[in-house]
Amino acid sequence: MLTLFIDSTNNDHIAFHLSDEGSAADSISSISAQQLEQLSQQQLSLEELSEELSERVNDLSKHKITVVIPGEQVTTKIIQAPKGSKRHINQAIPYLLEDDLAAPVEELHFALGKPSAEGQILCAVISKELLSSYIEKLAELDIHPSFLIPDYWLLKKSDSSEHIEYCQRHLIRLADNTGMTLPADTPEELLKQVLSTQQQELEQALYLNQAPINLLQGDYTPVATQTNTKGFKPVAIAAGICMVLFMAYFFAMGWYFNQQTEKLTEQAKANYRQWFPNESRILNIRRQMTAHISNSSGQQKDGLFFELTSAVSQAINSENEKATIRHIRYDRKDATLQLELQAKSMGYSHKLQSQIQKVGFAAEVLSANSNDEGVIARLKLSMGSSLKQAENK
Repeated sequence: MLTLFIDSTNNDHIAFHLSDEGSAADSISSISAQQLEQLSQQQLSLEELSEELSERVNDLSKHKITVVIPGEQVTTKIIQAPKGSKRHINQAIPYLLEDDLAAPVEELHFALGKPSAEGQILCAVISKELLSSYIEKLAELDIHPSFLIPDYWLLKKSDSSEHIEYCQRHLIRLADNTGMTLPADTPEELLKQVLSTQQQELEQALYLNQAPINLLQGDYTPVATQTNTKGFKPVAIAAGICMVLFMAYFFAMGWYFNQQTEKLTEQAKANYRQWFPNESRILNIRRQMTAHISNSSGQQKDGLFFELTSAVSQAINSENEKATIRHIRYDRKDATLQLELQAKSMGYSHKLQSQIQKVGFAAEVLSANSNDEGVIARLKLSMGSSLKQAENK
């Protein structure tokens, strides 16, 4: 991880520190006061920094980059969020702090920590113009930070106030993560009084010992994070479109099969009226058809009609060549079923005859004539001799 330290008196001079630590907060907190003092004496110009990094870092894009800026440029406060304002807290915070800030809220950037259970929030405030200048200046060196904090957050987290001297300034970090900087020539009595006052205020406040807040939030969120978020949106949109298409497909299929069912029902009714013209009412075709067959002559086998039609259906489905049944006529007296089919070839009727005979029924090809669509074949089906013998037994 790469940490850049911007000088408090001249923003054009920067020190840097390389670390193997994975977490930005843990890494900067692990830098000792002695290391900070050494870093303050190793300030480089922007041009020198670029040359030094090119020699020591192979690929900056593979490093997490933390930028540490002067603490006096950042104001930190603990805010008590009003009840019921959690959804709009980002919009409410600037106006809750308005009386404590010297600049108009429109010119300031607000970074927020996680709210506590009691609704207290740690907030860091910095000038938008200043923050933008840091980002633009570093971008000229192809440096894109992912973490930006004030220098008093370099001090370790503690249950009490932490204080060191750095770059001719006093850095102060309290246990609730608020902090400040004071000039190096601040009288000792005044410094003690500030620390004592802050400690007394802390005892009355909620303990918020969190990790430092990243100032790069909202419009200043690192590009990599924004890219990941934007990259997810097309995936979500594509998934939504696929879901809509699937739903439309299933609705269309449901509508299609419903139409087919109605069509077949009407066709069955038309055939029934043709077979039984004297019967005007049709309530249940299957039940009424079964009744007609049951009332047929004693020579007729019960259910023979369904057996014959089932044999025809199986024979048609077993052939690769498809045919359409145009007419079907059942003779109750003779117990015969006559079919008229539309086929494509002259040989289809004989193939169908052979298939029906295999299951034990008698089948006779009455005729096969050509027409514009292929061939019209007429077949006559009846109970085979083997079935008659079985019935007589």
